[in-house]
Amino acid sequence: MSLHSIGLFASLCLILCLLGCGSGGDSSDPYGREDAPPATAESSGGGGGGSSSTGGSASKFDSAKANEYIRSTVEYLNGMSNEYESLAGSGEQQVELKRTEQLYQLMNPLSRKAMALPSPDVSEAQKLKSSSLESLLEAIKRAQIAELHFARKYNTSGFGFMSFGSNRGHEISHGIGIAKKLLVHFQTNLPVAEKLTTGAPPTIGGPPATNRSFGYLHSVKLDPAEYRSVHDRTGSAEMIPWRLRVDAAVQPYEIDEATVVEIDAPSADVTGTAFYTPMKVLHPLMPSLHVGLGLNELPSHNRQIWSLEPKQRRGIVKKIQLQKSQLMALSADGLLFAARPENTSIIGLFDVKKGSAIGQIDKEFAPGETGSLFFAADNRLVYYDRSELSVWTTPDLKLERTIEIPTSAISRSWNPGHPFAISPGGRYFAAPGNKNFQNDIRFYDLTTGETAAQISLSGIGTIRFIATSFSLDGKKLAVLLEGPWNTWIQVWEVASGQLLASYTKDAQLSRAVDGDTKYQGPAVDWFPDGRRILLYGKGIFDTQTGQGTRLISSTVRYRVKPIGGDKIGVLQKKQFVAFDLNEIPANPTRWEAEQIKTEVVAADNPFATVTEGDKPSALKLKRENSKLIEPVSEAIWDVTPDPAEIAATPPVKIDGLPAENLHHAVITRNRMSAVLGYTDKQMRIWNGEVRDSDTMKSWVFACPLNGSGTKNRFDFSFPSGFMAASPTGEKILTRDFDGFNRFDIWNTNEKKHIAGFIPYGQGRSDGGAPILWADFIDEDRVLTATAGQISCWNVSTHESLYEIPIRSLNSWPVFSPNGKYLAVLGKQSLSLINTETGNIEGYLPSLGLNGELTSIAFNAQGDKIAVNSSPNGGGEIAILGVDSGVVETTFPIPLSGSQLTWPQADFLLVDGGYCVSIEKQAVAWIYQLNGVRVQSGPGEMQFYLSQEKYREPMTLQSESLPTAETINALATKDPPNEIALSSGGTIAMDIQVLVPPGSSNFAADVKESLRSKFAENNITVDPSAKLKLVVRGSQGKTGGGISIGRIGPSFSDRSDIDEERVTWTLSIIQDNQTLWQRSISANNTGGIDLDEGVTGEAAINQATQQLKAKMWEKATSILLNFNVPKYVFGPESGKGLGSTQLGAK
Repeated sequence: MSLHSIGLFASLCLILCLLGCGSGGDSSDPYGREDAPPATAESSGGGGGGSSSTGGSASKFDSAKANEYIRSTVEYLNGMSNEYESLAGSGEQQVELKRTEQLYQLMNPLSRKAMALPSPDVSEAQKLKSSSLESLLEAIKRAQIAELHFARKYNTSGFGFMSFGSNRGHEISHGIGIAKKLLVHFQTNLPVAEKLTTGAPPTIGGPPATNRSFGYLHSVKLDPAEYRSVHDRTGSAEMIPWRLRVDAAVQPYEIDEATVVEIDAPSADVTGTAFYTPMKVLHPLMPSLHVGLGLNELPSHNRQIWSLEPKQRRGIVKKIQLQKSQLMALSADGLLFAARPENTSIIGLFDVKKGSAIGQIDKEFAPGETGSLFFAADNRLVYYDRSELSVWTTPDLKLERTIEIPTSAISRSWNPGHPFAISPGGRYFAAPGNKNFQNDIRFYDLTTGETAAQISLSGIGTIRFIATSFSLDGKKLAVLLEGPWNTWIQVWEVASGQLLASYTKDAQLSRAVDGDTKYQGPAVDWFPDGRRILLYGKGIFDTQTGQGTRLISSTVRYRVKPIGGDKIGVLQKKQFVAFDLNEIPANPTRWEAEQIKTEVVAADNPFATVTEGDKPSALKLKRENSKLIEPVSEAIWDVTPDPAEIAATPPVKIDGLPAENLHHAVITRNRMSAVLGYTDKQMRIWNGEVRDSDTMKSWVFACPLNGSGTKNRFDFSFPSGFMAASPTGEKILTRDFDGFNRFDIWNTNEKKHIAGFIPYGQGRSDGGAPILWADFIDEDRVLTATAGQISCWNVSTHESLYEIPIRSLNSWPVFSPNGKYLAVLGKQSLSLINTETGNIEGYLPSLGLNGELTSIAFNAQGDKIAVNSSPNGGGEIAILGVDSGVVETTFPIPLSGSQLTWPQADFLLVDGGYCVSIEKQAVAWIYQLNGVRVQSGPGEMQFYLSQEKYREPMTLQSESLPTAETINALATKDPPNEIALSSGGTIAMDIQVLVPPGSSNFAADVKESLRSKFAENNITVDPSAKLKLVVRGSQGKTGGGISIGRIGPSFSDRSDIDEERVTWTLSIIQDNQTLWQRSISANNTGGIDLDEGVTGEAAINQATQQLKAKMWEKATSILLNFNVPKYVFGPESGKGLGSTQLGAK
C-alpha cells in the first residue's frame, strides 16, 4: 500500500516533541511553552526555538537580564513557600494568603519580560544553568512540597473555612507555573541529557506522628516537634484486598502478518452538524477481531458486522433508528449488538446473525445522562452511568446484579472514548474515581459484584483526567494521568498489584499529540505485543523504554485500533483497512529521541535484583498462592493455651552502651539476646522520610544474655531503622528510612544483607503504604501490618502466605508466649490469629470494657489474657481465659497505658512502671527509671536500660518484677484504692452555664443530658450526695485574630475578626477537693457563605455573625454530647504502697 492510498492518513509524519527542542518546522511547542516562538528557516538549522541566527534578525540574548529575572523569580517563589509553610505548621483554622498575592503581582510582569528574551544558545544556557536555573529548580521543588503540606492542612477547594468558588486570589500554584515556564524557556536549546526537570510532584507521607512507629522503645531524646509535619500515608481505613487476577482475552485479537484487510463500508447519508461525528466504526470493548461498519441512524441505514480474520461478514444490523445516539455496543464474538435509540427509555438487543431484534430493556434515563454500554464476560450486557453498574445476562436480558460505584467519576476534560476499562476476558471493570478528595481506580468483578482491588493515586497531585487499559493478555494495566502541569504513564502488574513502571512529563501529553476531542477511541490502547501503547489515537509509546516511537498525524475521529504487529485497523474514506505502520518513513524524530523521566525502573525482568549504589533493589514478593483470610464479624473461639518455651536467664548487666540516638531495643523471644538499634545522628522526620537519611549511618548492637557482657556491632550497608529480631536473634528486620514502606532482612552471624521487600506497594502509586509494625514468627516467616491489613511473608521463598484485612489497629499486635497466636486489638474487639495458617481462631467483638482498648498481654503459661482500656477518667482491666474466651473478671484502675506486661501470676505492669495487683485490683507499686524500658514479654525477668546522668552511657539490666519489697509490702497491707464513684453510686450536680443565643432552655437541656449519661452508668443524680459535678462556662477573646484574605471583592486587603472561645469546665469535687476535671472548648471557626454582592464592612459583619453562630453551635453540641466518667478515684488511688528506683545500683 502506498502512502498516497491511505486517504486521511496522507499527512502521516513523525513530529511528536517532548521537551520543545530539535529540528525546525513545528509551529508551536505543545509541551508547556504556550508562547514558544514559531520556528523559521533561519532558526531551524541552529537548534530551533528562537536562538540568534547568522542573519541577525533575532535579538541578542542578554544573560545579565536573564539572571536578574530568574533570581527575582526564585526570591518571590521562596517567599510564597515561606507563607505556605508557616500557615501549614501554625495550627490556625483560618488563613490569609496576602503575601502570596503580593508576590504574584510582582512575579507576573517580571515573567513576561523574561519570556520576551530569546532562548539562549547551548553555551549561554549552560552558563545560565549553573548560575541561576539550578536555584530555580530547587525553589520549584520546595514550593511543590509547601503546596502539598498546605493542601493536607486545609481543604483548599474551599480554603478550609470559606466557599468562594474559584474566585479566591492567586496561589502558589500560579507561581510554580510561572517558574516552570521560565525553566523550560531558558533550556530550549540544551541537549536532553543536560536539561533540568522538575519530575513528578513530591509526595507527603510517612508513619504516624509518634515514635511508636519504631516499636515499643521510646527514643531517649526525640523532639516531638520534629514530627509535626508527618502525615499518615497509610491510606483509607477501608483498604480493599487485592483479589484481581489475570483475565486473558477469550476471542482472537491479532491478525497474521500476511493478512490483508480491505473491507468496503456501507454508504450512508451523514446527519447532524460539523460538531457531531456518527458512530460509523464500532469495535467491541473487549479484545476482538470483529468490527461494525456503517450507521443505524435512519431505517434505511445498515451496519455490517465483519470478522477480520478470517475475513467474513457475520451479519447486518438494519431497520432500526438510533438517530444521533452514541450509546451502542458490539459483543466480542460479533454476534450481539445493543443500543439505545436517542431520547428513548429502552436498550434494545439485536441478533447479528439472524438480523433481527431479540428484546429490550426498559430503563429510565436522567435528562442529559451520558452513560456507557458494553458487553462483558459471557456476553453480559453492562450499562455504566458513573455511579452504578447494571449487569444483564443475554439473550434473556435478566438483570443479574447492580454494583454501586462509591466514588465520583473523574470528569473528562479531554474526551477520548471513556476513562474506564474492562479486562480482556470481560470479568473486571476498572473505574477511575474520586472519594474524599482522593483519586483512585477501583476494580469490580462483574461476575460476582465484589470489589476486587484498588489502586490509590494519592501523592500524584492534581489529576484532571484518568484513562485505563488492560493489555490484551490481561497481565498489565496501563494508566494515563493528566493534570494541569504534568502527565504520567504508569504500568501495573495485574496479578500482584505492583507498579512496574511510571513515567512523567512536565506538560500535558494530549496537547503534544493534538488529540481531537471528538475521537471515538480510548485515550490508551495496547498493541498486541504487550509493550507498546497508542495514546490519544496518535502517539505510539514504548512502555519498556519510556520513549515515544511514532506519531500518526490525522483528523480521523473513528477509533484507530492496533490489530497485530505493526498494523492498525482504520477506516479510510469508504474502506476499512489494516495499515502497516512500517510503511511510514523511519526518519529520526524528536519523539524517538526524547525519553520521559522514569520514576520507577522499568526492567524487562521485574523479578531481577538491580543494585543501586550500596542498596539492593527490593525483591518482588510473589502473591500467586497467597491466602486471603476473610474478616469475621460474629464471635468465634477455638483457641488453646500456648505456654512459653524459654530458658531461664540469670540477671543481666551490660555496661557501656551508647545512649545517643538509640531508637529501638528488643529482647529475643528465646531470651538469649538483646538487640539495640542506633543511628549516628538524631532522626528527624520530614515529608514522610527521615531527613538526611542518605548520609546517615545505622547499626545494631547484638548482646548475648549469657553474662559475658559482649556487645557485637553490626553496621548496615545502607541507612535503615531496626524494627525486629528473629526468635534466636540470628536475623533482624529493618525498615527503610525513605518512606517507611520497605523492610530488609539481615543475618547477624554472617553480618550481611539477605533481601529487601516492599510489602504494600500493591495498588499504590506512591511507592507503597508505610509499614506500621513488623516482627518475626520464626526464622523464615515475618508478619507486617499497615492500616487495614496484616500480612505474612516467607522471606526465604519471597512469597506471601496470607493476608488479613483488619478494621483497625489500636495498638501493636502481641504474640502469645510461644508464638502460636497473634493478638490484635480493635477499638472494642479482640482477634487471635493462628500464625501458622492465618486463620482467625478467636474473635470477640466486645469485651464489655468502657473506652477504646489500648494494650494486651499474655501470661507466661499462655492460658490468660489481660486487656487494658481507656475510658474517661482512668482505665479498665479485663482478664480472659484463653481456652474459653470468657472474660473472668474486670476492674477499674486510675490509669491506662499503651503497653501491658504480665510478669507474674498476680501482677501486671502498665507501661513498664505501674505494678497492678490482680487480686487487689489496684496499683500496688511504682517502678521509676532513669532510662528506658525494653519490651520483654511475659515472665518475671524484665529488662531496661538505665542511665545515671544525661548523655552518659547506658547499662542494660534485668530484674525480677515485682521485687521482694513489693510482695512483702502487699503481704501486710492493701494498696490504696478508693473509688469515689462507680456503678450504683450517687452524685449531685451544680450547673451554671452560659446561655447560647436563642437557647433559653440550654441549662435544663444540659442537666437532662448529663443525668441520662450518668444513668447509663447506673449512677443516680442526688442533690444530697457528697460527690458533686460542677459545670461552669466562660466566653471571651483569646487575644488572637482571624485574618480573612482578599478573595474576590468581598474584603479589603486585611480584615481581622477577633478570635473568641467558649470553654466548659467540668469538675467532680468531694470535700472541696477536685478528684476529676475536664475542659472542652469551641472557637469561632468554620465555613461562611456570604450573600451575593456583600462587600466591605458589611461582609466583615456578616462573616463575624456567621462564625459566632458556628462557635455556639459547636459549644452546645460538645457539652450536650459529653460522656461523663464511669469511675472517679480518690486522691490516693494509683500511688501504690511505695516506689522503687530501678537501676540505682
